[in-house]
Amino acid sequence: MWRLNQKVLKRNFWRAVKIYIDKAHWHFDQFFSTGSWLRHRDPSLPEILVNRDRCPKLISSIQGAPAKTTNGKTEKDKALENTTRYPTIDQTETTHFSDTFDMVNHAVLQLKRIRSNPGRGASSMRSTSA
Repeated sequence: MWRLNQKVLKRNFWRAVKIYIDKAHWHFDQFFSTGSWLRHRDPSLPEILVNRDRCPKLISSIQGAPAKTTNGKTEKDKALENTTRYPTIDQTETTHFSDTFDMVNHAVLQLKRIRSNPGRGASSMRSTSA
């Protein structure tokens, strides 16, 4: 999967560097962090904008990501990702996109594993481990 993504990025003139961005963090923290980032509550962090015309599946995934509590821990309910049990569910509208969105923002904004590269465009990012 990484190689496919890297090829697509390079074909569109992006430089791709593979880095480990940490394991998935706890859903409860993730829920509040993502909400705070989308509301741009911390002016020291870059503003996150999602284009509703170009990213409707991401918006659906974020808004529709259900939560469940198991053993006192709140986490995303990923039951709909089970294509055997739910073969007719459109996987682009389950939690896949919101998971990726959360993980990248967590790596960039909280862990500082990837930093923006001022002067190279708003979407230019650089690995802090490279």
